[in-house]
Amino acid sequence: MQYKLEDYIDKGFWPGPHEEPESFLARVSCQGEPQYEDELKPYLVKAEDRLKGLLGACLPSLKIEFNNKGLHLFEAGALWVIEDNGVKRSLIQIKENFKKGFFLFYTLDEVLAHEMLHAMRVEYEEPIYEEILAYFTSSISWRRYFGPLIVRPYEAILLLLLAGVGSVLDVFFELSYFIFLLPILWGGYLTLRLLFRQRRFRRAFKIVKLLVKDEKNAFSFIARMTDQEIDFFSQKSLKEIRSYIDRIKGSSLRWEALFKEIISS
Repeated sequence: MQYKLEDYIDKGFWPGPHEEPESFLARVSCQGEPQYEDELKPYLVKAEDRLKGLLGACLPSLKIEFNNKGLHLFEAGALWVIEDNGVKRSLIQIKENFKKGFFLFYTLDEVLAHEMLHAMRVEYEEPIYEEILAYFTSSISWRRYFGPLIVRPYEAILLLLLAGVGSVLDVFFELSYFIFLLPILWGGYLTLRLLFRQRRFRRAFKIVKLLVKDEKNAFSFIARMTDQEIDFFSQKSLKEIRSYIDRIKGSSLRWEALFKEIISS
């Protein structure tokens, strides 16, 4: 059976920013069957429903496993990308504590939805808005906004080290005012960075809602944009953005699909 590009996108396969049609088709055809434990099924259904509501799609075939190896203390899960002969496949790793369906402040279906969005963006190497997009799958409003405070593991490790080292040094050297200022400054930087990025993301999101034929598809659209495009959309007028899209609409498989979802000017 011959599939159209829209059929693949409806199944959750998104062409990457620099992915050629041949590479895209090779990746799609080599995904294999889903692999996960039976106990995951009800939580996976919830996660899939959440993604379908936000994106209109979710990946049909994923390998998911419970395993703590390689995860930091504060990580609920992770997406690992396995490359075989140039074709990328995704493995979702979930902390074993989630076998009961929840751990600390997170539910298993929320973690699955988060990592599944990362999997749909497997061909994207766009670190600035990646976590903002992934946390957008949360059903909790404050987590959608403040969840992406930490982007890379070392940022949380550094925050904990600064706080811990400060406490120890204060016992011996009484450097309280200076030493406790370090974690506050680092945490302040992370917070300001998040506020700046969220502001730009929300500006771009408003523009996207004006562009797409159906506002329900706005998040699916922005989730397939690059960091540079999100920044551009957040700073330019609707007229300038339409002019930009007209120039690049046939430049890639990704924009071929995105252009079909835009209202004609």
